[in-house]
Amino acid sequence: MPTLEVLLILLAAIALTALIRIFLPKSRIVMEHERGLRYKHGKLVGEVGPGRYWVRTPVDEIRTVDTRQSFLLVSGQEVLTADRVPLKISLVAEYQIQDATKAITVAQSATDTLYSQLQLALREQLATRELEAALADRGEIGTALHEAVVERAADLGILLNAVHVRDFMMAGGLRTAFSDVIEARQQGVAALERARGESAAVPRLAHVGQLARSAQYGGRTKSRLDAVDQPRHSYHAWLDELRLGFQLPSGRSPRPARRWQHAVPLQQHQPGAC
Repeated sequence: MPTLEVLLILLAAIALTALIRIFLPKSRIVMEHERGLRYKHGKLVGEVGPGRYWVRTPVDEIRTVDTRQSFLLVSGQEVLTADRVPLKISLVAEYQIQDATKAITVAQSATDTLYSQLQLALREQLATRELEAALADRGEIGTALHEAVVERAADLGILLNAVHVRDFMMAGGLRTAFSDVIEARQQGVAALERARGESAAVPRLAHVGQLARSAQYGGRTKSRLDAVDQPRHSYHAWLDELRLGFQLPSGRSPRPARRWQHAVPLQQHQPGAC
């Protein structure tokens, strides 16, 4: 009998301890970067801020939500561009919980829902862009995705700060073909620029050649005119010296007189002369 009484006492103590633990209020602390949702009998009572709270389980419950800024990585999604080229794009979204009540009550998982919405918006954006435009408009794609999803994210209690395109991925053969196309296009542009430069240089070269010919012919004409004028100048100078009786400068030989000036008159033939 004593053993049975001791056993009953132990069972009663265990039951009392269990009841105390169940109905005794417990301490719950909500951190500064968190918001708490308080439930009573499974019904949402309200939202609580940072601090220490006493709850009685299982009657009361406080669920905490982290409101710090977070990053959501959308892994590579294979989508078709407007020219039917498969392209994999990965995204990075910056977000934070703005309304804890909506984030918990509207969707089972707000982040998973945001993930799916970004996927759908990405497919819509790439369906209207060709491959080359998509690669060139990398920043614009992120901006367009943000504008398309920001209102839907607000309905989930999420503040979507920005969406960035992280990576573009193409198949190996497609990447090689696209690189060849870009290289050929750049070579064509370089050849066109060289042709433009040569075309622009032709008028300049023609003008320079014309100036060179003008200078050459002009020099020849001037030399010929000087050569023609030189004897005339010398002749008139000689006449002036001869007429005035001036002596020629030293070192200059006088010009020989003409024949008619020194000609001896012929003797007349007399009859009978031998």
